[in-house]
Amino acid sequence: MVTSSRAFRSTKKWNRISLGIWLTDFEQRDALIDEDPSTRYLKPHYESYPIVLVRLSRVTHEALEDLVIGAHRANARRPPAKRRATKRRTKKTK
Repeated sequence: MVTSSRAFRSTKKWNRISLGIWLTDFEQRDALIDEDPSTRYLKPHYESYPIVLVRLSRVTHEALEDLVIGAHRANARRPPAKRRATKRRTKKTK
């Protein structure tokens, strides 16, 4: 499971493992699914997210590597969340 590039394992049966890849937009997702629907697919649960599911038993190593690296590059460009400044408490002496 590759967590740094926003990927996750979708099924629990080892002979049918799929990997979810978080993409940049819905157009990219639709294009990938249209290109190879036997390898890349989408379940109704993920329709509102820019995610494509990839069947690991059918994808080539090079294609999977391109998907994961591309997802990592697209999502790593997001600026990190800003940290709130914390106030230091000082003990009051009586």
